[in-house]
Amino acid sequence: MRVKTLAAAMCAAFTFGVQGTASADLWGPGPEDPAGCTAPVVTDWDGDAVVDQSGGQLGRPTHPGPDDMDLTSFNLNWATDHLVADIGLKALSGNPMGPTDSQGGNNYYLFFKTADGVNHFVRATNRTQDGITFAYGEIARLAAGGQNLFDVYQTDGTTTGKLDTATGHITLDVPASVGIKPGDLLTDLTANADGIFGYDDQAGFNNHIDEAPDGSDSFTPSGVTLTVTDCLAPPA
Repeated sequence: MRVKTLAAAMCAAFTFGVQGTASADLWGPGPEDPAGCTAPVVTDWDGDAVVDQSGGQLGRPTHPGPDDMDLTSFNLNWATDHLVADIGLKALSGNPMGPTDSQGGNNYYLFFKTADGVNHFVRATNRTQDGITFAYGEIARLAAGGQNLFDVYQTDGTTTGKLDTATGHITLDVPASVGIKPGDLLTDLTANADGIFGYDDQAGFNNHIDEAPDGSDSFTPSGVTLTVTDCLAPPA
């Protein structure tokens, strides 16, 4: 996958009535807004999704991933009493990948860490077995002998969301029970579009088909931060 260059640039701009402003584009083609108000927090170049059919083994081919798994952006917005995650794809047909690419369907994650160090996620899954479902949870890290081995996806419950084939966007509600509020700092925001070798992310092996920013996941911090902002609140 293409490695993006982090441009250490800052710019000043004025906003009128809406919090946040599109800034120098750090992660992708842009535009981007660190507050997520006027543009996504992170954009991602398209055309870099890759399906690895090896399942962690040798001897099976890779091939370009479908547009449904090709990330272009992600964002988090405040909506009255909770956050709403938005994941953008190059296109969204609504069709799950076949079993040679993923037995566990199409899985879309947005990760973020809260101040207590918990790595939360919201997930949309599209499988032939049970259709489109939305869930939230957190990452539990399995370690032995002082070494981090791998991450375990711990699903805490279901949530609401929408897979919109017309716009190519998936939206997911972060439940208010997670306890996030405006002013909170979230760190290491990451989006992954995954296939799964196995039934699901608890009983199978996740294969990252695309990441945003590239090379980041729940195990590899992205460095992306967001201060939760009520974008509709009048400027102070």
